[in-house]
Amino acid sequence: MVSVALTLALLARFAPQETAGLAHGRPVAAAPAAQPVVAVRAPTIEESLPRPPAQPHEWTVLFSSPSPGQAGISRRSAIQIYFNVPVDREVAEWAFNLSPAISGSFSWSRPDRLVFTPGDPMRPGTEYTVSFTPVSASRDGEEYELRPERWTFATGGARTYQNDIQPLVNAYCVRCHVPTGSAAAVPLETYDDVRRYVVPGRATESRFFTFLQQRHHHINMAGPDHSTNTKLAIIKDWINEDRAAR
Repeated sequence: MVSVALTLALLARFAPQETAGLAHGRPVAAAPAAQPVVAVRAPTIEESLPRPPAQPHEWTVLFSSPSPGQAGISRRSAIQIYFNVPVDREVAEWAFNLSPAISGSFSWSRPDRLVFTPGDPMRPGTEYTVSFTPVSASRDGEEYELRPERWTFATGGARTYQNDIQPLVNAYCVRCHVPTGSAAAVPLETYDDVRRYVVPGRATESRFFTFLQQRHHHINMAGPDHSTNTKLAIIKDWINEDRAAR
C-alpha cells in the first residue's frame, strides 16, 4: 500500500502542468475580449428621402421713388428702386423698363439701390410705367430669380406762373415783398416783379430760386400740404422746363 501511494505521489509531482497560455508546453492564444454591442439607429423617413434642390436667391423690389400711383412728379425726377437684398447690377439694369421710353443713366449708391436718372426731362402730365422683366439664371454656381414688378406714376403738367407760382408767392412771399413790407426793396407782387429775378432755363442762376433755398426762406415755406422741397421742385420745373411761362 505504501508503494502504491508513493508511486501516485511521484506521478502527480512530475506530470506536465497546464498554465494560462500554455498547453502541453505550447503557447495558447488568449481568448479575445468581448466587444460591446452598439445599437445603430435606423434612418427616419425624412433622412432617407433625397434632399430638395437649393432654392434660388429671390430678388424683389421693396419700395421705390416715385411710389406707385404718385402724381405731380417733377419731370427731372430720378427713379430710385430699393431691392430686398444686394442684386447683380448687370441683370437689374437689363431687366429695367420705363414706358414711354426715355434715355438716361444708371447709378448705384448701394448694392441694393438702383437709380435711373433721365437724360432729358420727362413729358409733362404723362403717366409712366416702370417694370422689371423676370429673370431666372445662375452665376458662379448660384441660382437667382428676379421677380417681375410693375407700377405707374404721373408727371406734373406744364407749369405756369398763374397756376403754379403765383399761389406760392401769395402764400409765402407777398407779406414781406410789398411796398409796406420788410423786404419792400425786392417786390414780388406781380409776374413782372418775379420775372426780373428769373433766368429762363437756368434755375441755379435765378435769384428767385436761390433765395428761396436760404434757411429762413426754406423754413418759412414749410407747410402741411407740401414739403418745402416739393414747392422748390415746382419752381425749378417752371424755370428750367417751362422757361418761366406766364
